[in-house]
This record gives sequence, C-alpha cells and structure tokens, in this order.
Amino acid sequence: MSDTVKKAPYSPAPIINFFLSPSEQVVRFKELNTDNFWGFAESDIPEIPKDILVKDGEVLTLSFYFPKNGNSSACIQTFSEHMEALEIQLTHFGQRLSWPKIMKNNLKSLRLISGVEHKPGIYWTILNYKQFFNPANGHRVSDIISGTSSTVVLAASEILSAILLNPDWIRGMGENLNGVSVPDVTLPGYEWNNKVLRFDLRGANILKLNFYPAATKFFQAASPTVRHVRY
Repeated sequence: MSDTVKKAPYSPAPIINFFLSPSEQVVRFKELNTDNFWGFAESDIPEIPKDILVKDGEVLTLSFYFPKNGNSSACIQTFSEHMEALEIQLTHFGQRLSWPKIMKNNLKSLRLISGVEHKPGIYWTILNYKQFFNPANGHRVSDIISGTSSTVVLAASEILSAILLNPDWIRGMGENLNGVSVPDVTLPGYEWNNKVLRFDLRGANILKLNFYPAATKFFQAASPTVRHVRY
C-alpha cells in the first residue's frame, strides 16, 4: 500500500435504508478503489445481476478480494486492505476503529475456516446479515460451524466489503430502525488463534473488533452467511 494520505469520499446522510443500491455500491467501490490505490480495473467490476430474489435479512452486495502480497496470504492481505480503508472511513465520520494490538501484531494467525475461500477479484454476493441472530437464546459460532451444511458459507471479508460500501450499516448496528433490528455481527468465516471475531459499536463513536473463545454464546450479534451470485 502507498504511504500517501487517503480520504474517504462519503458524506453521512440520514439513515433511511442502510444498504445502498447495487449501482450506488459500484460508484462507491470506484471511489474507494481510486482513493486507496487498490489497482482494480473498471473492467474487473462484474455486471449488476438482474432478477435477484433476496429474503428478509439478505442484501445484494459487492465483495472484493485481494491476491497475496509478499509474505501476506490472500486472506491476510484482503483483511488488511479492508481494515485500513475502514479506519480511514470511520475517521472521516469522527469515529474510530478499535482492535487489539496483540491481533494487529500477529495477523499471521488469522485464518479462514474450512470451506471458506478467497478468490482474488470482485464478485456480487448475497449477504444474510441477520443470520443466526437469536437474542432470546443466543448462538455459538462453534455450533454453527460444526452444524453448517456444505451449501452454507459463513461470511468473512464479505462483511468488511459490505461495511465499506454501505457506511450506514455500521451507523445502524445495535439500533432499531423503522421497526427493523440491526444486530452487531461476528465474522464467522475467520478465526484468529482459534478465536471468533466480532464487531460491535461502543457508544456512538467507536467500532470495536475483538476476539472471543469459540464457545462464546452471542445474544446481540448475528453470524452472517454469504452466497456468490451465479450468472
């Protein structure tokens, strides 16, 4: 990555629908690609799929993955690029990103769980951002990993892509907007030192990423799943 100072071009607006339309996401991605010097070509962006049916809690999002860079695997490079851009974006809003130094200094321990893959490029995906959200009984990521069928893929960097392209999603987490509950999220497709990662807001200004034992029961967080759109 370049040492050039980067900016986030998004200006906050009242939350009405916290996910942008597909065409708005493409515009947002192009801005991020330019400002973060990612180097994707416009021809890399796939055509917006038509006639996509989504269920409650699902949203069509653009997900992007980076190739390995030197000693950084594709998994770690993709995570790092997203987190760097997210930190800039939050600063633009007068917010900040908080995550443990022990993790920052030991990203080599970050892994994708079995069955989750990163193929460098840009893809349309359907993210279920409310999956496994159960405030009454909670859920354990370890249980859903062991009980998930091969047709269900737990989301990893797709969550980070969606956050970058849809800044209002973060602003809405933990809120009830127009009767819609917006849960915090784990990143169930990742593990760090056999720990589960989770995002949540701490007050209005801090987005916190932390890690928890795999058997932790989450009551106020969803564990999103993802599926790639096939043309």
